Amino acid sequence: VEEFVKKLSEKDFDVVAGTATAGIPWAAFIAQAMNKPMSYIRGEKKAHGAGRQIEGAELAGKKVIVIEDLISTGGSSIKAVEAARNEGAESVEIMAIFSYEFDKAYTNFGEKNIKDFIAKDGKYLYNKEIEDTLDIRRDNLLGTFIYNNSGTDFYGVNLLINSGTVEDGKVISDTKIVLDEKESEIFKNTKENRELLKYLGKNDIYISVDDFSKLDKIIFNPMVIGANIDSKTVITLWKNLLGIDIEEILKEIDGEVIYGLENNSFMIKIKDEAPEIRRVLAMVTDKNSSLNTGFKIEEKDGIIQIGEGKFEENIKPYSLDSDTFIYGELESVNIVGFDGVEAKIHGENNKIDIKVTIPVEVFKEIMKKY
Repeated sequence: VEEFVKKLSEKDFDVVAGTATAGIPWAAFIAQAMNKPMSYIRGEKKAHGAGRQIEGAELAGKKVIVIEDLISTGGSSIKAVEAARNEGAESVEIMAIFSYEFDKAYTNFGEKNIKDFIAKDGKYLYNKEIEDTLDIRRDNLLGTFIYNNSGTDFYGVNLLINSGTVEDGKVISDTKIVLDEKESEIFKNTKENRELLKYLGKNDIYISVDDFSKLDKIIFNPMVIGANIDSKTVITLWKNLLGIDIEEILKEIDGEVIYGLENNSFMIKIKDEAPEIRRVLAMVTDKNSSLNTGFKIEEKDGIIQIGEGKFEENIKPYSLDSDTFIYGELESVNIVGFDGVEAKIHGENNKIDIKVTIPVEVFKEIMKKY
C-alpha cells in the first residue's frame, strides 16, 4: 500500500476504483490512505436489482485510477476501463500489484488503445475503419500510420491510414483515405455513358465527376499552387487579369478527364454548349496571342486533347463501377527522378485506395536522396 501511495502521490486523479474481487480491498486501503473516494467495478453488470456494474463513488467527469491485483491477459482490465468510460470517466489508468508479463496482455492493451481510443481534440473515438485496417495489416513489417482527422476541415479528409511492408524485394505502401461524407459529394458521379473510358490505358489517371467546378479547392490548394490562397481568390484573379473564367470552364467539362503521366497530356470531354472553353481555346492556340502556350491542342467530336500524348482506343476497355470517380494503374513510371515505381489508385464513394510498389534498391536510393 505504501508503494502505491508513493507512486500515486505524483498523479492527478479523483477516484480510486478496485476490480472485483481481489482488487477491492487494495483499492479501499489506498483510498483511505490518500483520503480519496472509492468505487468498485464488477466484471459484468448485475443480473438483478439495479443491474449496475459499478458501485460507490461517482465516476462521471472524474479521473480514475483502477487497482488490479494481477494482470494476465489484460481482459479484466480492459473491461474495467470500458465500464468506467461508459460511466463518463474523463480518464482511466490501470495499476496492478503483479503482472505475468504475458505477450497476450501487451497485444490486447495495444490493440485496444489503438482501435478504440484514438484521440481527437481530447475525445476518444471508436472507428471501425481503423479497427478493420489494423486487423488486416497488423503484421506489416513497416508498421501502420494513422491520421484521424474527424471533425476537422482539411479538404474533406476524415481519416488517413498508411501501412508498409516488404515482399519479394519490393517495398509496398498501402494508403486508404476516407473522406467526410458531406465533402465526398463533390466526387458524385451520375454519368452513365463514359465515353473516355475506352481510351484509358496504363500510366493514365481517369477522373469522372458530375461538376468539376466543385473540385476548385482541391485543384487550387496550397500544395499545388504553393501559397495559402483561397481557391475563389485564384479564380477571381484569373478572371480579372486574364479574362478567363476558370469556374465556368470547369462547369463546361462533361464529367470526364484523362491525364496521361508519360507525356503530360490531357483528354477532356466537354459539353455541347461550352462557350467559355472554346473562347479560351481560340486564345491559347492563336499564334499572335500573348496567351499562346505552344501546347498541341485538338478538338474533335466534343473531345479536347492537350499535349503530345496519344490516347488510343483499347480493345478491352476498363470496366469501372458507377461510383468510381478516380482510377489509374501506373507501371514503371518515373517518380521524382526514379524509375520502376508502380502504383494503383481507386476512388469510389467516399474512399480512395492507393497502392505503391517500389523495388527495394530504388527505395534505398530515394531514401538517400531525400
